[in-house]
Amino acid sequence: MCAPQFLLPATGEDGVHAVLNEVPVVPGRGILALQPETPADSYWLLHEVRARSGELTAAAQGPGGRELSRNAFAAMVVQWPPPSVRERFAQLTGKLHLRARAAYAESEILNKLHGRLLDSFLDGALDVESAR
Repeated sequence: MCAPQFLLPATGEDGVHAVLNEVPVVPGRGILALQPETPADSYWLLHEVRARSGELTAAAQGPGGRELSRNAFAAMVVQWPPPSVRERFAQLTGKLHLRARAAYAESEILNKLHGRLLDSFLDGALDVESAR
């Protein structure tokens, strides 16, 4: 079980992807679970993994090169700036992540509303002419 704020990189058909989990999760096969020491380290490592996805994909093994081993990941040389830089980066990216989550939630609500309106229209329960 991984507590929130674990970095979870995994390979996919189109490269290496990584997320920071918001809720406790049990990672599946082929997903690495990394627990950075601080939230600032989490954001920095997330950025590094995403920025170097191609390099990590090249290190993947297994059928079709889709399994990223712990050893291959550990062999990656990470650019590690001073703590003050990582902290400032975390402040900025934290705000962006919050905004992205809010936009995603808004998009989900709008999609559901669109679906309900379309269903109502198709069922005849919504008369477009009288709504004008």
